[in-house]
Amino acid sequence: VGLIRLLDGKPRFPSPGFSWPANLKQKVINAYETCEGSYECDGRASTRFNKQLVKIAILRLLEKGVKAFSVVGAFSPLNGALEQEVGHLIQDLAGPTFPYSL
Repeated sequence: VGLIRLLDGKPRFPSPGFSWPANLKQKVINAYETCEGSYECDGRASTRFNKQLVKIAILRLLEKGVKAFSVVGAFSPLNGALEQEVGHLIQDLAGPTFPYSL
């Protein structure tokens, strides 16, 4: 699974699955990219979302051989529009049947 994280400020820690056993993390999270752009705790959208940078992140993960994507955005339960936009980009770049979850 290739993981795309949408976060403002592109924090590097904690890494995805940081508390998981190493063998599980290696098997589940093949690779990940962190892209700027998310929502605030009150549902306001960040102005940092950059569609071109997300496309580059998707292509990088595809080059690493991911077989599916997981897209996680900060405060997405309040507003999932950016996750949905990334889902559309995945379909555009990897094909309409490529599996992903939001």
